[in-house]
Amino acid sequence: MVLSAVCGILGAVGVGVQLPKIGAGRVLGITTAVTIALSSLGLAEAGLFPLPSPYHEAFGLSLFGAFTPLLGGFALMRARDDRRAVAALFVAFVAIVVIFAILNGVGGFATDANAGVWVRILALPAFAGVGFIGWRARNRA
Repeated sequence: MVLSAVCGILGAVGVGVQLPKIGAGRVLGITTAVTIALSSLGLAEAGLFPLPSPYHEAFGLSLFGAFTPLLGGFALMRARDDRRAVAALFVAFVAIVVIFAILNGVGGFATDANAGVWVRILALPAFAGVGFIGWRARNRA
């Protein structure tokens, strides 16, 4: 988890530099990068403090990652990227919100016994969204 967090922070720097270069705007580019960096710090803290440590939750830093695909979608929209790319990021955002709601008891799907599985499912659109933003920003440059 800590190694993934280090990669996430390095990726956040790249996204923060690259998005403004493709026309996404400085504020959207940096804000998107900050959400990646903060969620990466939360990931590192979760790796350093395994459950049942109260620090495992990382004071909610990981929640910033939910906004990465949303802000990244707006950034790519401003950069006049392909509408399908923007739509994919908005779908990832909706998926994150739905899975997060399930993790917090909506529908009764998540239990103590399977919460770890749901967290891993949550990681799929979150990590994929970050990678997709970086890939689009790099290919458009």
